[in-house]
Amino acid sequence: NYKEKNVEALLRTVIQTLKYVNFVFCGSNQKMMHAIFNSSKRPFYASTKNINLTKIEGPIYSKFIISHFNKNGIKCTVGATELILELTHRHTYYTQRLCHEIFNERKKLINLEIVGKVLNKILMENENNYYQIRNLITPLQWNLLKAIAIEENAVQLYSQLFLQKHHLGSAANVKRGIKALLDKELVYLDAGKNITHYEVNDKFLMHWIKNK
Repeated sequence: NYKEKNVEALLRTVIQTLKYVNFVFCGSNQKMMHAIFNSSKRPFYASTKNINLTKIEGPIYSKFIISHFNKNGIKCTVGATELILELTHRHTYYTQRLCHEIFNERKKLINLEIVGKVLNKILMENENNYYQIRNLITPLQWNLLKAIAIEENAVQLYSQLFLQKHHLGSAANVKRGIKALLDKELVYLDAGKNITHYEVNDKFLMHWIKNK
């Protein structure tokens, strides 16, 4: 997204002179990363090895969370960690943030009730920001964002079933709306090995929309 047109070529030129340095290029925008490294028209074409980082497996993540609570004299049930990971979709930032706020409650036992209470507290603290997002995008974009939040993992956005279920009008409207939401990074496109789907980037925003 640099305004200059030759940034990738400049980087490639400099990198080629450095014999003892390894480079790792990371990005959550799969479409952009694919274009940079897999388009024959781009400077970095065929210059790297592609690695897709998947989500941490639930049981491993759950064990990790429980161990950190235990180190601080706090018992956290397996059910509570499973709920945490379900609510955050195992997204590292939102998992860390939710666990941090739960830890700040200074409870000796973390159960399902506390997880739900803390999530609601986070949503209330961020409510003004969420209203700002709603006010800054068009009604069409907001309705599409709501639909994706409700589905959590939304597939086949242009199908009649999806359009009618969420009262979104035509497929052309959705096509314009999803492009805007992707550009604003409010929605994320997961085009990995599983079924391609769209999801709300901010997992707390997703839950706030669903609650409303």
